[in-house]
Amino acid sequence: MPSAPGSSHPIFGFGLDQGLAGAASTAVRHLVSGPVRPARVLGVFPVAVYLHVPGGRQPDVLALVAADGVRLPNAVTVAAPAAQTPWREADTGTPAEVGAGQVRLGEVLVSATRWWAPRASPPPPSPKVLRDRLALFARVLPAEPAPELAAALDELAAAGAALDRDRAVGALRRLIGHGEGLTPSGDDLVAGFLTTLRHHARRAPLRLFTETLAAWLHTTGARATTTLSATLLLHAAQGRAPDEVVDVLDALAGRRAAPLARLDRLVRIGHRSGYDLARGVLAAAGVVLEHMNREEG
Repeated sequence: MPSAPGSSHPIFGFGLDQGLAGAASTAVRHLVSGPVRPARVLGVFPVAVYLHVPGGRQPDVLALVAADGVRLPNAVTVAAPAAQTPWREADTGTPAEVGAGQVRLGEVLVSATRWWAPRASPPPPSPKVLRDRLALFARVLPAEPAPELAAALDELAAAGAALDRDRAVGALRRLIGHGEGLTPSGDDLVAGFLTTLRHHARRAPLRLFTETLAAWLHTTGARATTTLSATLLLHAAQGRAPDEVVDVLDALAGRRAAPLARLDRLVRIGHRSGYDLARGVLAAAGVVLEHMNREEG
């Protein structure tokens, strides 16, 4: 039975009038600080609950994430660990509300009391640094993804090296929406790839190539997958990614100690999402390295 207003929450031990303080990503400011809009639960896990906010021109999914969860670029994080999250009893389809600085899900009320911005990772300082770190990561990362996805990722990387937009779109069509997982494996490969290009492309030609892929994804490509995955792909196309991805980008650029530990933390995300993100990152880093070599040559 739902708790009456002001009574203690059965899991958390606080009243609804007290609520939870949250730290919201600036990438979802338009949702959290905008007018109150109806939302519905897409999926519930101890570590996170995903809310679809319909009515926008693009897929809009907001994540409420526990303190020990992955801080997605579309997240409002709370201080509670997954073992104590108050949303665990929600069901898919449960109505919610987002806006006016708050997220309300049943008796759970999260107020955005502070903001954080998804991190950036400047490009590698030299081809040698990137080459050495790429070689290190390639030696330890486990086997390739599914053969058909691996072939499409190779094609995407070749298109990036050649700055061939049409070839790249063909490869993206073979990846987006394909594979297993809450976010399909192909989507995670693409997310890692695009995030890396967005952060580490140094010169105008590769940056323009990245912009054209982001534009295609925005107008067409994101429709081929789930609402949650489409949201994360659109964030990735703008360079917004979990901290674990940006840590690996920093490690590739030689700015982080213990690079293998950072790669390991990324690979451990989800059932295989982290692995696929890492594969996409390394494929795009290879493209960046090829363009850097041309510039140096």
